[in-house]
Amino acid sequence: NNLLSNLSLRYNLLESLQIKTSLGYSDLKSAENTRFLLNSYNPSRWDQVNLRSYHSDTRRKSWIIEPQIVYNENLGNLNINALVGLTLQENKNSFLNIEGTGYGDDSLVGNLRAADGVRINSDEEINYRYAAIFGRLGFDWKKKYYLNITGRRDASSRFGPNKRVSDFGAVGTAWIFSEEAFIKNELSFLSFGKLRGSYGTTGSDQIPDYGFMDTYEATDGPGGLYPTKLYNPNFSWEINRKLEAAVQLGFIEDRINLEVNWYRNRSSNQLTGYPLPAITGFSSVQANLPATIENSGWEVALNSLNIKADHFSWQTSLNFTLPTNKLVEFDNLDLTPYRQTYRVGEPLDIALLYKYDGINPETGRYEIQEINDDGRIDFSDQTGTAFLGRKFYGGIQNTIKIKNFNLGFLFEYINQKRPSYLVEMFNSPGSYGNNSRQILNAWTQPGDDTNIQQLSQSIPSLLSYLNVLDTDMMITDASFLRLKTLSLSYQVPKNLLYPLGIKELDFYLHGQNLFTVTDYIGLDPQGGQVVPPMGTITSGLRITL
Repeated sequence: NNLLSNLSLRYNLLESLQIKTSLGYSDLKSAENTRFLLNSYNPSRWDQVNLRSYHSDTRRKSWIIEPQIVYNENLGNLNINALVGLTLQENKNSFLNIEGTGYGDDSLVGNLRAADGVRINSDEEINYRYAAIFGRLGFDWKKKYYLNITGRRDASSRFGPNKRVSDFGAVGTAWIFSEEAFIKNELSFLSFGKLRGSYGTTGSDQIPDYGFMDTYEATDGPGGLYPTKLYNPNFSWEINRKLEAAVQLGFIEDRINLEVNWYRNRSSNQLTGYPLPAITGFSSVQANLPATIENSGWEVALNSLNIKADHFSWQTSLNFTLPTNKLVEFDNLDLTPYRQTYRVGEPLDIALLYKYDGINPETGRYEIQEINDDGRIDFSDQTGTAFLGRKFYGGIQNTIKIKNFNLGFLFEYINQKRPSYLVEMFNSPGSYGNNSRQILNAWTQPGDDTNIQQLSQSIPSLLSYLNVLDTDMMITDASFLRLKTLSLSYQVPKNLLYPLGIKELDFYLHGQNLFTVTDYIGLDPQGGQVVPPMGTITSGLRITL
């Protein structure tokens, strides 16, 4: 049984002043009984038959109230809009799962009183509350100059009692300079021009409930409890600081549109499970990382109407993104478990690597350079780094129309590096299991020019293979160009369809992932040793009567 309801109310106090509210309420009650009967077992294994049933009961109730006051006023060339509002929300969830085992007959399965054993697998009750107050103030002058200011205060039950409330805000501005008289007079080819910029902070509480609490679970039998999580009263909001600037240009009556955008997002207080030494009895504690992560980059979008005639048109859309990210700061990184994963000033998607030293001409096995000459290979020898991820990516789409024919195709390009196929095969050269046919080029004698060690199932060969997985030799170029979509359609002229009583008749042919150009050795440059995106071709006709 599921009830979903909402209500919206609006009332104009004055011509420029309005109050409104939205209310929502939901109530879900769900019961499920799953039975495992005799005919669900293999007849040859009836000695292992265990007739059993699972009973679950789920209940969810939630409500939300969002009242707002909205003000809009025009004062000559100045337009003012303002908003003040509240959000109040509560969710209550409960879940019960019971298992019954040892039934004597199919007809009894599902009746817990007839079960030899009854076990409560789960009994949970979760409550969530959220409240916020927010406001926005916006100005625009002559539809050319814009300024928006927003602010809000949020509180969530998912954070510790000392840090449950946080403040956020933003400011944005824009200038449509193509409306200026000197632009219209001197740059008549410029049909639209806009500069905009913004800076603001945001937060999120989309994490599991009760993450900050010290929690316990019941043991089997009466009276027993064991701890599952540690208490952290300072578990607080993650904060994202976003800075953005962009320019939008339109040329020749908007037949060419260009947008260039620069952004910088800095995230701090990341919500995560902070690793702990095993001696504490816990693997982690919910905490905020003392780190600042920066994601920045450039985004370019170009749309053009290349040709427009009575029976022929051609449109092109192009996008290009140059992303970067790095760890700006991390307090006492060398004293944390993350010291073997990240480097301050380096991207997050890096691999800490040993230096590959070729194949030993005597043993035919991989060799790694020892940097500090201490007689062993360990973390201190991982002096190299490699970025694993996208350096830049983009796409170009064309749409061509010739009379009743339509042709469209989209190419995507990604420039990236990823682990070699040798890493993702999970089998050392010579060991049992599937592997790439590249290992047929393995080392057999001194002087062989190859990056595959001698085929062997020996322990030394396995260890050398495991060591070389973390070297620079195992990082490869996985850039690719892919024809993502291709579509062709034909619309039968309507004057031929009227005698048949048909309004529209279209024939179409559509393809996806038709071919990929890449130097990557492996199944798919985007996913590695996984099944590549399926290449499909679909054709058909569409009739409208």
